[in-house]
Amino acid sequence: MRGVRRYTALALLSALAILGTTLPGWAATQIYLRYGPLRLNVPVQAIENFGKTGDDPRLRFYLKRLAPHQRSQLQNTLNATYDVDLMMVSQFSYTRSGERLLQEVGGLLRTASGRNGAGSLRSAGILAAADPDGFSVLSFLRNLPVDMQIDLRQALAFQRRLGALLQRTAVVTNQVIDATQAIAQTEADVLRTLPPIDPRQPGSVAFQSQTLRLVDAQRDRPLVVDLYLPAVDRPAPLIVVSNGLGARRDRFTRLASHLASHGFAVAIPDHPGSDRDRLQDFYDGLHRENFDPAEFANRPLDISFLLDALAEMPQQGQFQRIDLERVGAFGYSFGGTTAFSLAGAEIQLSSLEPACQSDSFILNISLLYQCQALEAPPPPNLRDPRIKAVYAFLPFGKSLFGTGLSQINVPLLWEASDEDLLTPMLKEQVPSFQQLTPSAPQAERYFVLTKGLPHARISYEIAGRTAGGDSGSDRPTTRPSWEDIKAISERYHHALTLAFFQTHVAGNEDYRPFLTAAYATQLAEPSFPIGFVASLDAVED
Repeated sequence: MRGVRRYTALALLSALAILGTTLPGWAATQIYLRYGPLRLNVPVQAIENFGKTGDDPRLRFYLKRLAPHQRSQLQNTLNATYDVDLMMVSQFSYTRSGERLLQEVGGLLRTASGRNGAGSLRSAGILAAADPDGFSVLSFLRNLPVDMQIDLRQALAFQRRLGALLQRTAVVTNQVIDATQAIAQTEADVLRTLPPIDPRQPGSVAFQSQTLRLVDAQRDRPLVVDLYLPAVDRPAPLIVVSNGLGARRDRFTRLASHLASHGFAVAIPDHPGSDRDRLQDFYDGLHRENFDPAEFANRPLDISFLLDALAEMPQQGQFQRIDLERVGAFGYSFGGTTAFSLAGAEIQLSSLEPACQSDSFILNISLLYQCQALEAPPPPNLRDPRIKAVYAFLPFGKSLFGTGLSQINVPLLWEASDEDLLTPMLKEQVPSFQQLTPSAPQAERYFVLTKGLPHARISYEIAGRTAGGDSGSDRPTTRPSWEDIKAISERYHHALTLAFFQTHVAGNEDYRPFLTAAYATQLAEPSFPIGFVASLDAVED
């Protein structure tokens, strides 16, 4: 049945794509620019010609105001193609999140008659995704069903907001890295006294992995868990890894193996309402939303249930090797939000509701997902006292938790990036970290900023494919491949997670020197510096 529904939908959308490119009168011919009473028109064909040749006489009035590198960037942006799944675009555009995003963009790009352009944008997006040459801005423009208009006052106001956000992000990034380097100068003795350990490298402990298939009867919820068990002669501390939206438990296999080789037990569950299988079911048309809003409660409950299940297993043989009194949580993106709940943060509807009504979703994609929490009953406090420390990797939750983040009272390492389209550093990471008032000693808070390492591949692809010429950036002109980026990020994670969990879960003080600005500076690749601070006092308003 699933295959039939998917085939039927694909056939219908493909037919629409063919019709849209063959029938007359179904495509926009003009983009109108409005500035008060002034109205200028830009032919879509002229934009296409510029994309192909880098010039068009009908655009020279506008192009002469751009520097050469800006023209190059614009041409690259128009031509950049993306391998976008047709069903993904179609299905997402009808979710609550997709409709919110389309309404916001449609307020900037309206129909020629002045109506919100959301419907036209949805149609063009779906048809462009069906383009055999790939999704691009040009294919999107070609597939707009009607002429559109842009209110330049609104567009320029948005551009100023975006420019200010990017500029401020660069300033804060440099402030954190400068502060790190200044602190590192005062920690020179740390590097001379580091133990003879390289936390980036695998350990010497043998381990085995297995898959557990559990069922939480109370919630009628199956849970599949990959469990890594080290061959040690005493119960090993446990690290639970909570993944991002639409991910599978193999996403952090290498990290789990690294920690297990250093004597940690590691458990990675699939969260049934927001994992890869659930996302695929959504693409196949089996669900209206890409994840269940109840996941804000169910994900933390999955972890607590897992710990309960491990405690109830026979305390002999392999399960005797797990110390359930020493548990840490590693959370990526949505998994970071999960870890915050386990550490005691409570959802605050008083901060979430107004944010969902007034904030920009374009500038903070994660807010679309946070607002989904309004569709489910507010969960109770989900704190699990067995969680002794949290490593949050690019989490979100500023509006979701608000001041509730101050309730976290376990050691916390918070990793952010300046290249994050999904959970922007200044929208999500910095203000949220600043909510962590001293409910725990400041020495147990670490803010790690990895410069130039994107949240996900989509961020890398967009930045790489739209760049062109000399943009004035201090980044290398030749970007490392995605595989190289992943390898650098992995080395950082291996070192920092091991040091953090050894210190704050296993209680091994030998690793504390690795949780310093001095070591972070030594660890960092020259093109991808690391900021490592215990507070954000260095960030100036």
